Amino acid sequence: MSQSENTSKPLPPTPNNSTRRTTIRPLPTTTGSSVLKTNNSNTTITNNSSLPSLPNNGIVGNNESLGSVSHKLLNSKTSLNYNQFAQLLTTNASLLSALYTQRLFATSELDELALSIYQLSNSLQSICYMNKLLLGIEFEKSISSTNIEATNIVILRGNTIATKIMDLLIKDECVDYLKSILLEPLKLVLLDESLDLEIDPMKLTQSLFDQSSPTVSSSTTTSSSTDNLQQQQDNNNLQQPSDAEIKMQNNLNNLIKIVKIFMDNLLSQKAIQTMPMKIKYIAKLINHYAKDQYRIQQDNSHILVGSFIFLRLFNPTIIYPECRDVFPPEIRIHQKNRRNLVLISKVIQQISNGFEYGAKEAFMIPLNPLVKEYVGKVKDYLVQISTFDCDKELERMEMKVLENVKNEMITKNEELLQHAMNIQLSIKSHESTLIETKLSNCNLLQQVINRLPKIEEIAVQQQQSKTLTSHSSTSTSNTTLNNTSVVSNTTTITEKKYQDTEKYLELLEKSKREDIRDLEALNVISCRTCDAFGKPIVIFSEEKLKKEDLERVLLYMIQKLDKIVEQEYVLIWCVSNATQQRPGFSWMLNVYRNLTRKYKKNLKSLYIVHPTMMIKVIIKCFAPFVSEKFWRKLHLVDCVQDIYKEIDEDLVPLPPGILAYDLIQNNITSNEIPLFGSTLEEIMMNRKDCKVVGELIPYPIKKVMEFIKENHYNVRGIFRVSGNQSSVTQLRLLLNHGSNVDLHHADCHILSSLVKLFLRELPNPLFVFDVYDEMVNLFKKNNVSIEEILTNLNIIISRLPQYHLALAKELFNLLFFIQTYAEENMMNAHNLAIVFGPNIIRSNSTNPLLALQDNGALTYATEVMITHCEQLFNGTSVSSSTNNGGNGNNGNNRRKAVNLGQFKLEDQQ
Repeated sequence: MSQSENTSKPLPPTPNNSTRRTTIRPLPTTTGSSVLKTNNSNTTITNNSSLPSLPNNGIVGNNESLGSVSHKLLNSKTSLNYNQFAQLLTTNASLLSALYTQRLFATSELDELALSIYQLSNSLQSICYMNKLLLGIEFEKSISSTNIEATNIVILRGNTIATKIMDLLIKDECVDYLKSILLEPLKLVLLDESLDLEIDPMKLTQSLFDQSSPTVSSSTTTSSSTDNLQQQQDNNNLQQPSDAEIKMQNNLNNLIKIVKIFMDNLLSQKAIQTMPMKIKYIAKLINHYAKDQYRIQQDNSHILVGSFIFLRLFNPTIIYPECRDVFPPEIRIHQKNRRNLVLISKVIQQISNGFEYGAKEAFMIPLNPLVKEYVGKVKDYLVQISTFDCDKELERMEMKVLENVKNEMITKNEELLQHAMNIQLSIKSHESTLIETKLSNCNLLQQVINRLPKIEEIAVQQQQSKTLTSHSSTSTSNTTLNNTSVVSNTTTITEKKYQDTEKYLELLEKSKREDIRDLEALNVISCRTCDAFGKPIVIFSEEKLKKEDLERVLLYMIQKLDKIVEQEYVLIWCVSNATQQRPGFSWMLNVYRNLTRKYKKNLKSLYIVHPTMMIKVIIKCFAPFVSEKFWRKLHLVDCVQDIYKEIDEDLVPLPPGILAYDLIQNNITSNEIPLFGSTLEEIMMNRKDCKVVGELIPYPIKKVMEFIKENHYNVRGIFRVSGNQSSVTQLRLLLNHGSNVDLHHADCHILSSLVKLFLRELPNPLFVFDVYDEMVNLFKKNNVSIEEILTNLNIIISRLPQYHLALAKELFNLLFFIQTYAEENMMNAHNLAIVFGPNIIRSNSTNPLLALQDNGALTYATEVMITHCEQLFNGTSVSSSTNNGGNGNNGNNRRKAVNLGQFKLEDQQ
């Protein structure tokens, strides 16, 4: 969040319009803070007093009690328990500032560390106190690292502990609030499929082109020749400039109307009164630091508050409502709707910034009157949310912190204890870096970590406590056990084996009755290949797991693996760094104990891919409970390439999320020619994965097309519905790199979008530029029989380069197959032609309107090639192709092709 220079024109009331800056000047009464700087430009705070002082003026409550207790605890030399550790870490500025040390944590580690700290602070109710310290550090770092007379203040930007904790707080506290004020406006945008808010002239041209294509027909048969004739004529009617201008004005009016609805909801008294207290408190702190602690130019302190409220709270929710659980994630937000949301958020953010649009985005200038209308209202709104009274609530929360520590809240809750141990291990693993900095706060953090107990000792204590509790309850109902040993460790080996076997058989029977189709669809466990020695390779992916499914996952695991583990096998556990609902220590120990000996004995290698600090904590906790042999089978894998040293890459298809994370995290580059954006000749001659003897089609694309044909041929709207853009981009990256991706983790629309993207990005299209004019002219001729069209098409196709011809044959055989299932997938030959025509037949002309002019002819040409695929690409005679318009497929009454023999196109103007 920053008050940065903007090339746009600021609003009139602000002086120095061309260089709007926020100059920071410390108040005369503020004592200078003690700041240490190192060669790597780290800014640290040595103790709490070095933070800007916060008087008890409604910004904070009476902090002396909590602060003094934490201070005494920090300076003592006694050992710490995890309750005291959580209190110290979340209420001491020195320890928090040490976490800002540059290059201390990787991005994934910082995500997990922030989550653990947030969970501890929220449970102890020290979250507000901690946010006060974090914001103080953010301001202190911004001011100390720059020339305060000449630059803008920048806070809550980048990957820091503060930004990540603020985001977690928003997700945790604001779902219901955001729903109450944004759900209805979002419905207006997302449920109206005809709504178009595009006002960018370049994007509007593409929109007009898209609108020229009709929606998918529900009919299983193709249109009659008369209907097709009319469609071809309609598709070739070029939009007149006046129509484009009218549409742009309509879109502008709609955009203004929708933005007003959003703004009125956001600025309403209901929105102010129901905003969560912890969010308003952050706004209040930012206002205090900016306005009272540091002297900002008059009337500008609200801009920093607005940046937090709009840039971090409202606008991300507007653009991605499904990510904040405001809109159901199962409802797909299509590209046009997403663009509408982006435009709305752009205008709202511009209003919050208080700037008019300028030359940088000239097409947005007509919105300046709207910006002027709301900028004053936004300022009043920001004043209201940042000047509320919260003294009593803060005092209550701070007293509650000490009470929760005294009641051992952290150590009595297994999940919270794991978070505390996660922080301990994460910091401990970077001990050498902390020592190298030679900074007092880093040294202090290291000392605190060394005062904590060892993780293995805590795990043993936990399990002993559970064992005693379990046997205590058992002894009350079983007198036989009372007369023998009640401690599990004294149970005989024979008895233990029998108990495990009985329990496992019960679970096995239960698993056969359990409906686990939803878990199967998520590909949580897969076994598709064997290694070079014939051992099955089992891949367990936790990427899509939910915490409420964990008990069923054990049953799913038993049902899926019971027969597989009768022989030697390899297990690859793909850890998701995004999940916040990872299985805990108790669940994993329960799984380990319930699975019989064959699971453990026949396991030859266990690879844990991208283990997080939490996973390492859990593994440490396992040390007292597993045999020494197990550790020899265990491999912690930070880079997927380490697995490929033991198992051939072709035998280990991994989820795309894991592979993409691996590339980014390990900064892996490829020397391969990119699959996307390169010519077919370059791809086939240079890529290793395409150098297969006798193969003329890029193997990764052929693999995707074959997968679609085998698994998704009957999916409704195949090739028409767009896939999730981020998932498509992710797969594009992986295929460019040459990764072996498990396509089962991508849905039909992602894979079909990937095929279209590949064809669209070919520098020389599938039907090369040289045949464009000949193709278009052929289908614009009047009174041409289908036999003549097919004869000429055969000549054109025969002139295609060999790689283009091979790919065209593969593609049209796929499309022909898919259109035979139009009854189910709603995609007949004409609908498929609408989608693929512009992607495979393109002109090298720079005229953007040419595609609109020739759209009808391109669609017709593609439709003919789909319906007469066998004659054009597989060598069937013309007569057999043209007379085979109504053949069924596999006993179903599906139209195999469209009889185009009577088509007589009028000359296109």
